[in-house]
Amino acid sequence: MVEKFDRYFSDFKEKYNINDMYYGSFCNFESEEEFFGDFGAEKFIIIDFVKFQPIYTQSYLT
Repeated sequence: MVEKFDRYFSDFKEKYNINDMYYGSFCNFESEEEFFGDFGAEKFIIIDFVKFQPIYTQSYLT
């Protein structure tokens, strides 16, 4: 997870001293564009992480 955080959040990390996604959720960004850039990157990482978890790969409907 750390390498993905560094890859997708390096610009936010340098500019706003964000060290994790939780803190980034409460950061006061200078523009809406930066806010939604951070928001979108967070959701991308979360979706990428959860889709490989067993509960999401097994179908309990069959």
